[in-house]
Amino acid sequence: PYTRGKGGPGREACFSAIQLAGTDPLAPFYVAAFTHRYRLTVETNTWTPCELFDLEKDPEENHNLVNRSGYEETIRQMSEELIRPHYERQAESAP
Repeated sequence: PYTRGKGGPGREACFSAIQLAGTDPLAPFYVAAFTHRYRLTVETNTWTPCELFDLEKDPEENHNLVNRSGYEETIRQMSEELIRPHYERQAESAP
């Protein structure tokens, strides 16, 4: 339900991560943050935003907004305040 914009109170965001198959440590690694409104995916080797979807207006995620004008602040905020701190906490706790 949370990824469909129906999350309850008390949770700011949820996260997912995926790395392409293989043993190359430099293989692309992607982290996504979902809020009640948006999903942003970032490639972590270069911190390049790859996808941004407005889950209220586009729940099926058909229209990627990452390169559209007017979403720069949303991308910056989600990347700096949600994804990067989450990714760094996970990296610190990795074996």
